[in-house]
Amino acid sequence: MKQPHTFLATTLLVSISHSSTAMEFAGCYSEPGELINNGTYMFQSIGYCRDRCLAQEDISHMALEGGNRCYCGTNAPPARAIVESSNCSLPCVGYALETCGGDGFWQVYLI
Repeated sequence: MKQPHTFLATTLLVSISHSSTAMEFAGCYSEPGELINNGTYMFQSIGYCRDRCLAQEDISHMALEGGNRCYCGTNAPPARAIVESSNCSLPCVGYALETCGGDGFWQVYLI
């Protein structure tokens, strides 16, 4: 059985590693623009997509769409594609407490 202090240390380490990269919500968009689809993941979350994008060179934006798709790129979609944030309300398939875009709508972040 794990000791309580070992569990706490592991939890703290995971929290620190995920919070070390700041993100800024850039909006909900009706198109991905130049963002490139990096595939789906059955346990998709905002943090997983962010980590996947940060593993690539020169990436400054990420987006989630459809609850399980992750997009990465160097520019946000065009301003003309901004829509109401309520369009990006699908729960992430891997972590339902977060939203991962919408059906045909991209939840974009500056990372």
